[in-house]
Amino acid sequence: MSSSRLHICLTCVRDRPLAAGESSLGRQLSDAVQQELARTGRVIELRTMHCLNGCRSPCNAAFRGAGKYSLRFSRLLPTDAPALLEFARYYAACADGMVPAADWPQGLHGKLTARTPPARVLRGDQVDCK
Repeated sequence: MSSSRLHICLTCVRDRPLAAGESSLGRQLSDAVQQELARTGRVIELRTMHCLNGCRSPCNAAFRGAGKYSLRFSRLLPTDAPALLEFARYYAACADGMVPAADWPQGLHGKLTARTPPARVLRGDQVDCK
């Protein structure tokens, strides 16, 4: 398995005022992922970010890995935590990050909003598309 990380935006939904003691939806998603990690015993590198620039479609989480396509999912809810962790397993096992759509958890279908090529593609190296 190659290294990969899951980034979650903590500021989603940034334009919505929060009541005292209320957590942002992004924080709730991050907390749900951490709870799911504890429940399942899975280990992934989880990083929280100030912003993933998907403000028009919150909540956002992104998968990144060395030499892999980066994938950002939007319109996520805390209830999507199990789907994110299931996808993380496939993403970590996939050399280029291009997880076949047939392997995606149901909760993530239709939520991919950005796919950024790895540096090798940006340099012009030949890459097979799936």
